[in-house]
Amino acid sequence: MRSWLPQDGETWIRSVHLTGSAHADPAPATRWTAYGSSITQCSAAAGPSETWPALVARALDWDLTCLGFGGQCHLDPVAVRTITGIPADVVSLCLGINVQGGATMSQRTFGPQVAGLIDQVRTGHPAAVIAVITPIVSPPLESTPNAVGVTLEWMRDAIADVVAGTDDDRLHLIDGPSIIGHQDVHLLSDEVHPDAVGYRLMGERLAAALGPLRR
Repeated sequence: MRSWLPQDGETWIRSVHLTGSAHADPAPATRWTAYGSSITQCSAAAGPSETWPALVARALDWDLTCLGFGGQCHLDPVAVRTITGIPADVVSLCLGINVQGGATMSQRTFGPQVAGLIDQVRTGHPAAVIAVITPIVSPPLESTPNAVGVTLEWMRDAIADVVAGTDDDRLHLIDGPSIIGHQDVHLLSDEVHPDAVGYRLMGERLAAALGPLRR
């Protein structure tokens, strides 16, 4: 049995009580850390077990640590230290949407920051699979430059260039529009975030994309 804590809001656990006979099953063998924005946090999912990371973890029998930070996925050093400090066999990095929305990195700085993040994660997890996921489709942000001239279309190309420029055979790129694309925009509640159905679709498609990388 797994217990899923609420993915939205603040949760305090004072104690845990088991009634009757009970035993703890061993944790799944594959440890997975998922880093991203509110689209990884999934506040609009139908419940904590219906977020896309939870759906993937159940489908693949992986032990999940979810680091989905609403509005705060800016490749911060404290996040990198957290990722590298958690034992992991798989690390997924869903990058870009908060940086574009907040205009926090320019065309000069974004690529090197992504490269630096990947390098640090690799140093912390020499044998892990690392999957870098580019932003899913968001119609208002695709080709409209933000305050520093960055679009989502440009970001995807920049991330792809970073991944392609390495010889790391355990580093993989997942194209965001293959997970939620233009054909799925009706599942975006505000043209940025998926609704509950959209998160279930993300779970199905990302399980199919991530699962083979571990084999």
